[in-house]
Amino acid sequence: MKTAMQEMIDWIEERFNNPKETEVLKKASELLEKEKDQIITDYSNGLLYALGYNKEDKNIEYGIIMQSKAEADIYYNETYNQNK
Repeated sequence: MKTAMQEMIDWIEERFNNPKETEVLKKASELLEKEKDQIITDYSNGLLYALGYNKEDKNIEYGIIMQSKAEADIYYNETYNQNK
């Protein structure tokens, strides 16, 4: 599976002669990183919520937060980086 921005980058690379130098590809690459951060943050927040934590809860242990982010990163890589 690919994210929408990964599909957009593929589309740009297929249609431009030298896509590495286009401003469109540069912007799409920036937005891909933003999209990745959003997916990881939302997945992490979902895990915390499933464990009974509220994301505004200041009493969440740092280790629990880091573990949820690590799990989210694994999810992202297994789901969206499998075609690379």
